[in-house]
Amino acid sequence: MQTVKDASLAELNILLANERSMIETVREEALRRRTLLINIRHQWNGKKTAPTDNNSMSRASAN
Repeated sequence: MQTVKDASLAELNILLANERSMIETVREEALRRRTLLINIRHQWNGKKTAPTDNNSMSRASAN
């Protein structure tokens, strides 16, 4: 009986890891799109700012 529980727990852990991976992928894509939109807006407004990257955006949103 314990081995069935262990197998089920292992399967749930795999599913959870997959979900976390998908969430991280979606988050990275959202940051990439946000960065792109910010850079387009800056160009549209004629600002002379260097393009931002995902890492700096990530740090800024974490603070």
